[in-house]
Amino acid sequence: MGSIRHTQVEEALAHLAGEFFARESNVKALITVTRAEVAPHFKTATIYFSVLPVSSEGVALKFAKRSRTDFRNFIKTK
Repeated sequence: MGSIRHTQVEEALAHLAGEFFARESNVKALITVTRAEVAPHFKTATIYFSVLPVSSEGVALKFAKRSRTDFRNFIKTK
């Protein structure tokens, strides 16, 4: 079980990821961030999201992978 701080960081990161996808995505699909997992050392994170329609999943995943650096910079400004 994680600490309260760890949980807060995961929730904040998931919220910011949702904001980032809403602002930056030009994919013609609904991308919903479902959760974020942060490693115990706080150095890596995994963002989970769902995509509708499912046929746009590949395009959304490519966008997410391509935008990792932009997302990191977005997080730094918040």
